[in-house]
Amino acid sequence: MGVVSLGKAATPLGPLKESWSSLSWGPHSPQQPPQRPLLRPRGLCLSSHPREESEAMELPLLLPLLLPLLLLLPPASLQGDHWAQPKALFHFGMNQQKQLSAPEGGSIRIPFFFDYSQDSGKVSNVIISWRWKHFHGDFIYNMTPVFIHNNFKNRLLLNWEEGMKNGSLQISNLRREDEGSYFCRVEMITEKYGEQEWQSIQGTKLTITHGESSCPA
Repeated sequence: MGVVSLGKAATPLGPLKESWSSLSWGPHSPQQPPQRPLLRPRGLCLSSHPREESEAMELPLLLPLLLPLLLLLPPASLQGDHWAQPKALFHFGMNQQKQLSAPEGGSIRIPFFFDYSQDSGKVSNVIISWRWKHFHGDFIYNMTPVFIHNNFKNRLLLNWEEGMKNGSLQISNLRREDEGSYFCRVEMITEKYGEQEWQSIQGTKLTITHGESSCPA
C-alpha cells in the first residue's frame, strides 16, 4: 500500500516540540493501526484524468451500435484508404442480316459482324462457331476443334481471318432442309476481361427458293 501523507499541522503533545506537519504514516508506523487495502471493482481503471476515463468507458458501449453500420458497408470498401471503384464491364455486340434467300442447289454467304470493348487489351484464342434452327440449336460448325455437322459435310466454308471483326459463313449445294435460322457465336480470351463469349440473338433466317437468290454467292 502506498504512503499517505498528512499535510495539516498538528498541536505538539507534552514535551514533544516537533511539528507533525511532516509526519507520514507508513506500514511500519506504530501509531497508525493497520489499514485494509482499498478494493476496486475488477476492470475498473482509476485515472487522474476523469475525461479520459469516461471516454474509455463509453467506447465499449458504442461498439454494439457501430457494428450494424459496418456490416452494411461492402467488403471492398473496408480495404485500403479509399473507396473501391466499380468494376469495368465488358461490352460486346453481334450483327447479322435478318433474312436471306437462295435457290435450291445454289450457294450463299451469311455475313456477320462482331465488336467488343476497345480496352480489352490483347485478344487471343478467337473461336467462331455457328448454330442452326434456334438460339440453343445444334452446332453445325466450329473452328477449334474443327467440327462440321453431318448434314453439312463438305458444304460449309468460313470466310474469316484472324484479327478481323467480320466475315461470312458460306453454304454450298443448298438443300430444302437447309432452310432455317443461323446464329453466329464468338469466343475469345481478352487480356483485361479474361474469357468471353457471346452469340447473335435473332440470327439470320434463310429461305430456300426455286427462283433467284437475294444475296450473291
